[in-house]
Amino acid sequence: PRDGVAEAVRRCRDAHIRLTMITGDHPATARAVAEQVGLALPGSPVVVAADLPPDDAALGELIDHDGTVVA
Repeated sequence: PRDGVAEAVRRCRDAHIRLTMITGDHPATARAVAEQVGLALPGSPVVVAADLPPDDAALGELIDHDGTVVA
């Protein structure tokens, strides 16, 4: 991760901003990076983009959680 990302995550959380990471990385790599910068929370899901639902409401329900990672 780039310098300053972990600090940015902390500041967002301090401001009560929920975070989602979207990346082209492999799911295992995405989780490792999210954990390294403090974005992933206990139980944070890692969702593979191919498994995202086409329905907007279902998509919102799936990813509208702090710490979600989409790979």
